[in-house]
Parts: sequence; C-alpha cells; structure tokens
Amino acid sequence: MTKALETLNPADVAALTEILRPIISAVVQSDRLALPYDLSFRFNSAPAASEIIDYLVSAVPIRLPANAAGSVGYVDVNPSALYILFLRRGGNLADPNSGDIIATISISDTGSFSFSTAGGLAIDIAVGALLKLVGPATADVGIRGVAFTMPLREID
Repeated sequence: MTKALETLNPADVAALTEILRPIISAVVQSDRLALPYDLSFRFNSAPAASEIIDYLVSAVPIRLPANAAGSVGYVDVNPSALYILFLRRGGNLADPNSGDIIATISISDTGSFSFSTAGGLAIDIAVGALLKLVGPATADVGIRGVAFTMPLREID
C-alpha cells in the first residue's frame, strides 16, 4: 500500500484528500457513520392468510425513510387482485396481527409495487425491535416469486 501511495502524483493526492475529507470529518465528529442498510424480504410460494412470512430483530437503531422512499420490488407471477403486505414492529410471533403497522407493501394485479409508511413519515426502529412481515388476511394462491428491498439508515 505504501508503495502505491508513493507513486501517486500530488494532484491525485489532493483529489483523494478532497474526496475523503467529508467522510473523515463525519467520523471524527460523531465517532461513527450513519451506515445504509437494506431490509429485504422474499417468498417463492403464496403465503397463507395472515401468515408471518419472515421476521427479524434490529441489531442497530435504524430509520425507514418516509413512504419507504427508494424501495423496489419484483413479482414473478402477479396476484389476482391488490395484494397488501404489512411490516409490523413489536408484538409477538404467536399473533401475526400484534404490533404496530409501520409500513405497507402493495402489489397490484399488474405487478407494480407501492410502499407507504405510517402517516407517510420516517419510522425509527430501536435496537431489539421485532420486525415481522405479515401477509394479507385473504390469501392469493396465485402470487409467486416476490422480492422487495427497503433502504434503511443507521441512526444515533
């Protein structure tokens, strides 16, 4: 590494310094960066009515942006009607409908995705919070091959 740095010309060093300056400054000021995270879910076959499709526990404090801005989704076989998944925070695993709905993921019968958060606001998720993805109350046996990703940011 030292050998490689020695071969940089002064203009390259100056350019690299300017690129790194805000990153280094952020680390020095906060002792850590607000790192991006992706919250991804997928399922291949149709979930049962109100099934807990997946769940996780947050290891760091994170924020879901307002209306899950930047989220993307894919469906291989479209649902026969509007299909709404619920992202819940809290509650327990014995009751799929326990906990607060913090986001909804809607898949139209044409395969388009829309994402929304409670009140259209950014949602903060604390360390140790249970997050669970729950299917709709009425199953759609035709939907297949669903995947989506929601961007998150670590917060202090």
